[in-house]
Amino acid sequence: MSTERVERLETIHLRLARTGNDELTELIADVLRTEEEGIRVFRHTRIGTDLLVLVHPYAGKGDDVAGPSALGARLVSLLRDHGMVDHSVWVRLAEEAP
Repeated sequence: MSTERVERLETIHLRLARTGNDELTELIADVLRTEEEGIRVFRHTRIGTDLLVLVHPYAGKGDDVAGPSALGARLVSLLRDHGMVDHSVWVRLAEEAP
């Protein structure tokens, strides 16, 4: 890929092994306090054991655009102990000129 800035979206979907995720909430809060880059955490509206973490599109400034950011990889490593994790990196399709 080129060296220009590519719009990307990194997602981490966690299906918790059990309900009652106070420990997990504190773990994610600890990571948020130590990172400059933004992440957002969402809870599924109907499935109480599902969480989605969105890593800020440019959190991986020095990382390979096609691969996970260092922050994303760190979060996945921490979250694996709490359930099933699906980690994906997406890049925006280039818009064609008219």
